Amino acid sequence: MLRALRILQGLRQEGVAAPLVLWALSNEIRSLRELAIRLAAGQPEQSVLAAVWQNRKPIVASALKRLRTPTWGILVQRCALADRLIKTVHNGQEWDALEQIVASLAKGKLLFPESPAA
Repeated sequence: MLRALRILQGLRQEGVAAPLVLWALSNEIRSLRELAIRLAAGQPEQSVLAAVWQNRKPIVASALKRLRTPTWGILVQRCALADRLIKTVHNGQEWDALEQIVASLAKGKLLFPESPAA
């Protein structure tokens, strides 16, 4: 988890725009959510991962095992919250939201309150 957070901090320090980071995160989370839904529906893992590039299959399979299917939906909602923060607040809270998302992905569990205050 610490490595993932250091990478995120490095992106922030290098001046990478928060919307770009959010786009990459949310794109991956939405894709992983769809794969998790297919697995939960009973499709075999080999079939679900067939469209994933060979070198990414171990990473994707690991991520799918780390988080339960409903958690992926919550992370999609958190990306929407981060998007609203990016578009309105601009005082660093958007990076806090991105940090919570990255930490949750890396740790394999939600690391923030269920009901956001935003």
